[in-house]
Amino acid sequence: MSIHLQTSRSNSLRSAFIDALDVLKYKNQRRHKLLILSCYIDFDAIERLIRSVREKLPLSEVHLAFEFMEAFRSRLPNETEAHLERVRLQCKKQDIDFQWSPLRAGALMHAKGYAVIQVVNGDEAQGVVCIGSGNATLPGLGIAANGARANVELACISSDEEDVSGFRSAWDHLMGSSRSLEDASRREDDYAFSYALLASGIFLHDWQATLRSHVGISYMLTPEGRKAISVDEELRRLGFDVDTASMNRNPLRETVDFSSARALPPAFAKQYTVDTLLGRWCPRTVWSVVGEVVERDEEFKGFLERFRVATQPDALSRIAIEEEAIASRLVSRNFVTESPERVGRWKEKIETLRDNEDKLWRLFLKYDSFDMPYDYQSRDDVMDLHGSLFDSISMKERRSLVSAKVLDAEEQGDLSLLSLSDDEYERLTKILQGQGDSSS
Repeated sequence: MSIHLQTSRSNSLRSAFIDALDVLKYKNQRRHKLLILSCYIDFDAIERLIRSVREKLPLSEVHLAFEFMEAFRSRLPNETEAHLERVRLQCKKQDIDFQWSPLRAGALMHAKGYAVIQVVNGDEAQGVVCIGSGNATLPGLGIAANGARANVELACISSDEEDVSGFRSAWDHLMGSSRSLEDASRREDDYAFSYALLASGIFLHDWQATLRSHVGISYMLTPEGRKAISVDEELRRLGFDVDTASMNRNPLRETVDFSSARALPPAFAKQYTVDTLLGRWCPRTVWSVVGEVVERDEEFKGFLERFRVATQPDALSRIAIEEEAIASRLVSRNFVTESPERVGRWKEKIETLRDNEDKLWRLFLKYDSFDMPYDYQSRDDVMDLHGSLFDSISMKERRSLVSAKVLDAEEQGDLSLLSLSDDEYERLTKILQGQGDSSS
């Protein structure tokens, strides 16, 4: 048995687990199964883990088990199932049988564990098990990809027969809680349905006032700087947005015209969102249509091209050098506090944004979208948010399209009622393209 601590500087949990497989005898001659138990899942991380195990030894079976409500994290259950099916098809090409089991254990299924077990003549033999805190996500497994950084995780890795058998017994017990993702859209208990309803949408904030925080660079003012903000010619010329403690400047303002960004039609907020404590709630079935329309939009394609040209590596490096000179001059004048990493952090932020088309189209629309920030255990917060959704609906004399769908889904206990019909899809598309009736 060994204890592994994963940090940003240590060996990753994935690597430690893969290295531990060397202890298996005849590992190149025998087939193996991989068991993955996790509360939260990341499909990229799962595929990378499968690939790493397959490169180490012959793999014939993968079984993934995860918390049932994870089907709603940043997606809908049918989207989760589509992702899982894609992984299954990829595995099938490698002669690997991939199956999955969403677990509804009564409380949050928070366990995490991984096991590789040899299969000899259909029977399970020796194996390696890893029990720890790391979920099957990029940060949880310490996989540096897609901008992810490794979490600090602790794990116990063992090839002891008793430990492997113990994990297998726990696994078999949890399999008794396995459910179908088809059940996720139907009410079984009130709280789970309330959580699922909220998680079936995203929350929107108008980005008009906060665009600067996403493309700008922030400077903390000194007392001298606070005195100069209204009278200094250089500060005005450099285009700073100023509040009482800091200044924000957009170094891209000369190369990217953010005023060309388009606002969503007024009818969109009225008909397709509901106000809540966190912002305007919008069903994912609706917001996905927004994404489809924007990505086909010629104005957005132009905006995207201009942004990416302006932020090419050479161009961005030149802008960063110019900004460093501005920062040094402002520091020397005692207008702002010194921060050696300020421009470097901004450059990294823009580099990440450049590759994030989803965020760029939200910038284009001047809207931020985010998932519900509460997990399944945050019962009080979830129910307060649920109450605010239905309070907003009840205060309106006329029911909007989405309000009517929410009420139907709540009454019948069926989240599939949030879906758009073909006619509703067509009408929404026309409204977003500026062709439909925006008064209703």
